[in-house]
Amino acid sequence: MTICEGRSMPYSSIAGKTWIGSRIPAAGAVRRVLDIGVGVGRYSSLFRERHADAEWVGVEIWAPYVEQFGLAQKYDRLIIADARWVDLARLGLFDVCFCGDVLEHMSASDAQELVDRLLPRCRLLFISIPLGFCPQGSVFDNPFERHVVEDYSDERIREHFPAVVDGAVETRGAWTIGTYALSRDGETIAALQALRGHDRSEPPGERPGPP
Repeated sequence: MTICEGRSMPYSSIAGKTWIGSRIPAAGAVRRVLDIGVGVGRYSSLFRERHADAEWVGVEIWAPYVEQFGLAQKYDRLIIADARWVDLARLGLFDVCFCGDVLEHMSASDAQELVDRLLPRCRLLFISIPLGFCPQGSVFDNPFERHVVEDYSDERIREHFPAVVDGAVETRGAWTIGTYALSRDGETIAALQALRGHDRSEPPGERPGPP
């Protein structure tokens, strides 16, 4: 089993982020983005410039991160709450939702329920999650950084979340990260499948570089 060492959340690994960037176009026009568990705001830092006209809404459970990481400058709206208890219907619909390095911080059943609640609210949902044995305790005095599920695998993710359409596993140093695109929207699923087919037909060495 892969052992994940040296993780320092909320600084999520860059592993898988290039792959996510390559899949965002499957959502079509991006007008609204929801980022669950924003941490340092990495998704905003990586992708907001590409989608500058979109409204970015962030949900973060740990209020001190807002000032510590300048989150008010990275999101149009911030909600300080546990995503499991947020009334998502009141937030409206989104084109893209990021759920990065979040699901391992709750029970497997809570993670499934959160994903099931997110999928009807967005055309395209991205999950990023550490794979292998990856224990973690509190970080920056934040008890919510503790990993509740410490041993996700690619097989377990695909079993728990049947809406996974495409995914990739990348190892950087001691970290192995699984990134997955989920959707229940027919057009988005077709676009994801087309992108996956393009990857398979692409000559080696010609994939786009990091965003």
